[in-house]
Amino acid sequence: MFTNLRRDLQRYCQWWGYGDKPGLLRQVIVICRSPGYWAIIHHRFGFWVNTAFSAGYKNPVKLFLKLFYFFTKQVVVWLAKTEILITADIGPGLYLSNKGNILVGVRRIGKNCTIHHNVTVGQGVEGETPEFGDNIWIGHDSIIYGELSVGDNTIIESGTVLAKSLPGNMRVGGNPCRILKRNIDSGPYAIDREES
Repeated sequence: MFTNLRRDLQRYCQWWGYGDKPGLLRQVIVICRSPGYWAIIHHRFGFWVNTAFSAGYKNPVKLFLKLFYFFTKQVVVWLAKTEILITADIGPGLYLSNKGNILVGVRRIGKNCTIHHNVTVGQGVEGETPEFGDNIWIGHDSIIYGELSVGDNTIIESGTVLAKSLPGNMRVGGNPCRILKRNIDSGPYAIDREES
């Protein structure tokens, strides 16, 4: 949990222009100015509680920690305008836009993914959830739903509606979603650098 949180914070520090190894004061400033990071902290705590104790609700420590998670969830959702499904397995280096209005209901997200504001990633009609690979970039106002997988190094343009699986290394966009470019080599980090 703490290793992933450090990598998440590093992404936020890079976004704010503080580089890979900012000092403690800059890290504190980034944490205070990044509601998206608050949502990530809360999710990682909840995921840890959900997976760390195997004895179920009979374990009083797990019960207390899970109750704490659920009571604080509404505050975090209200402050960060972001909600992440507690069972979502998320790799290190997640960046969520600080503008909020993000709903993330996935099975798995790989490492170094970026999700911008007004994005909904969620279940299909029968409760199926998406799965993302590494280095995914999702632009604002996008909707991704259903039992699908998105391959590594994929850019999902702003305003995209996606309901089908995608292989990796491509740029997609539109409503309905269509492939804009295959075999991209710049990847999602090029867009992050353009916008920061």
